[in-house]
Parts: sequence; structure tokens; C-alpha cells
Amino acid sequence: MILVMPMFISPMLPEHTQNPFADDSYIFEPKMAGHRLILSRDAKETRLWTRHMEECTRQYPELHHVPIEGDDLVLDGEVCCINPDTGHLESGLVMERLQLKKKKRIDAFAARRPVHYAVWDILFYKGRDLRSLPLVKRRSILESALETNDHFITVPQTDGSADRLIVTLKDKAIEGIVAKKKDSPYVSRRSHDWLKIAID
Repeated sequence: MILVMPMFISPMLPEHTQNPFADDSYIFEPKMAGHRLILSRDAKETRLWTRHMEECTRQYPELHHVPIEGDDLVLDGEVCCINPDTGHLESGLVMERLQLKKKKRIDAFAARRPVHYAVWDILFYKGRDLRSLPLVKRRSILESALETNDHFITVPQTDGSADRLIVTLKDKAIEGIVAKKKDSPYVSRRSHDWLKIAID
């Protein structure tokens, strides 16, 4: 059965927890510094949305050409920007882009300081709603479909332990860790299947 693709899907949000932990039923991802972005593409256009359903398509022209074959697509991730002086992601740079109104300035920023879309989930693809699938299956579909480039990347994952990811990313100035149950479906609400872990 072919379904009508929704242009916007309300994002799944993590609960908060205090301490890193190890558990083989989870994967662990870095909390990227930026803002949440839902990307939708059909046969006619690509449109971009913040987590609060505010359309921001015109703010990020470098994200209009999605390196995935086929239409009817919804992705979830974070739009990020790297400070060229430090090499670190800085949310302030993305928020500056989000506030721009004039096309000339937007195009200048896109050329001089482009954003990156760090994708961690695929929710709809080629007429199929994927949200009821386990997270690890959705990730497998995402990795098979997405050809990463300068603007589109997949968020790195570590299996089973937050500590290993913290050590790997200790010099990257990340905001925290998100632990996600491997078998979790995608639900458009806050869920204990995803846990945000603050790190020092």
C-alpha cells in the first residue's frame, strides 16, 4: 500500500538522565550543536522544518539537493555549522543563519560558511512509512540510501557504551550523548526509549 507522505512529522524527543551507562540494548550518538531539522522531499520540492513546525527552507539552500535516489522522503537530524577558527560545531552560528531574511545574505553565508545536516533517522521513504520499524532497521535503510557529502552526513554511533563515545569525541566540544534503544519505533513525542545524557 502506497501512503501519502506527510510534509512534516513531529520529532521524537529524549528524556533526560544524569550519568553515562553501558547497555547492549542501546546505541549511543553525540548530541550535535545546532538545531533540529525535519527534511521532506517529494517529486516537486524539498522543504525544511524546525522541531516547532517553522518552515526554514529558504535559510539553507545548500540542503535542497538531497543525495538520496527517489522521492517521498522524510529525514530527521540536526543542522550544524563549524566554526572555521576552532573546527568545532557552534549552535550560535546556525541560529544566526536561521534569522537571516534577505536572499542575498543567505546565499553569501551558504557559500562562505555552509551548514551541514547531520542525519540520524529516516522516517518515510519511497511511499513507505518506516516509523514502526526498529531503530537499527531504519538506520540500515538510511545508510544504504544516503550518499554522504560535504553537506549531508550520518551521525556517528557507538554500540553498547556511552563511555566509548565520550572518549572518541573528547576533543570535539559536543553537547552530550543521546542513548537510543535499538528496537525503538519512532514516536512523535518525548520517550524514555531515547535518553539525553549530559557530560562534563
